Amino acid sequence: MYYVAGAESYHTGKLKDFAKVGVKAINDDTLQVTLKGKYAYFPTLLAEPEYYPVSQEAKEAASISNGPFQLQARSNMEIKLIKNPHYYDAASIRLSEVDLLSPLGLNSENATAAFVNGQVDWAGGGNTMMDYKYKDTVAENYYLQAPYASTYYYQFNLGQKPFSNINIRKALSLAVDRKALLMAIPAYGFVPSPIFGSRAQYRTEVSDAAYYRENLSKAKELLAKGLGQEGLSKMPPFTVLVNEGDDHAALVKRLVKQWNDKLGVTTTIKVQSWQAVLASRQSGSFQVARAGWSADYNDPAAFLNYFRTDSADNDSGWSNKRYDEFIKQAEQTLDSAKRVQLYAKAEKLLMSEAVMLSHNYVADILRNPLIAGVYIDYDGSIAFSRGYWK
Repeated sequence: MYYVAGAESYHTGKLKDFAKVGVKAINDDTLQVTLKGKYAYFPTLLAEPEYYPVSQEAKEAASISNGPFQLQARSNMEIKLIKNPHYYDAASIRLSEVDLLSPLGLNSENATAAFVNGQVDWAGGGNTMMDYKYKDTVAENYYLQAPYASTYYYQFNLGQKPFSNINIRKALSLAVDRKALLMAIPAYGFVPSPIFGSRAQYRTEVSDAAYYRENLSKAKELLAKGLGQEGLSKMPPFTVLVNEGDDHAALVKRLVKQWNDKLGVTTTIKVQSWQAVLASRQSGSFQVARAGWSADYNDPAAFLNYFRTDSADNDSGWSNKRYDEFIKQAEQTLDSAKRVQLYAKAEKLLMSEAVMLSHNYVADILRNPLIAGVYIDYDGSIAFSRGYWK
């Protein structure tokens, strides 16, 4: 919300008069928003829940909806939605009712079990993994993987030697066969495919084919060069920090094994709570750490803003003035094609400096094949408003 003029000052208490915040209702149908600067992707932000306009009267009501469904009932175990006859496009809404159910309320172990037991027609979305012990019991046409805008990566700490040396970072990146890590979708850029570009998905318009891929001979050459520059005869042992849960430790073992087998690098894996990992990253007390980033809105800026020098989220120690300038120019460029070109230059620079190793997430989906028109949106949410039964 800090894109809005006066929003940050009002939120922090520096500005007391809300009338000076850049939001004004011109009439019953028009909301005027004044920004503190030029942000070409602001219209995309308006599609996110934080920016949904709500009247004071509706805000004070028990429940609100101006969407295709109304809330009929809600409990800890179930949310029951029914078609909203007042919706502007009600004629296109074909489902009369949608039930969102908790596996616990169904006496099922998890969502996968609930699907296998025939209790639900759809299971899975962003950040949801299938319980693979049930995989053999699920027909092939009931299961699919859907990419969404979230990137899993291992981040080098450029504030610590020897990772401040670009040749050492490049060597570690080039030595890794991402496909052998068996993680979701191997990624060679930072922006995932579901993010929109100018006329199509960003990754369709900006291929990551030219970015670093496995090249062991080049990796060995660069490692030797980097070690020489640092006055080292061999790569010193280092630690990779990961958080507990979701098989992170098992996944990183495949990575460190490749480094050891191919480059003779000795690596220790340290598992901590997610909060401890975040604290270590923010304080700069790590060498390599597991990280992840998901889109807050459907624009490349949702990812590329992360590595700006002035980003509070950027705990990599990497700073590049050219990168910052590309991102700033893109932010102020209303021509969508030119914006994508600027983002492509920024991303190419980021990846050329080997700041991280990345993968793109996929959502495991179990669904009744008789359902049509339901899909995973860019952010991993289940888009069911235009769904129907075949």
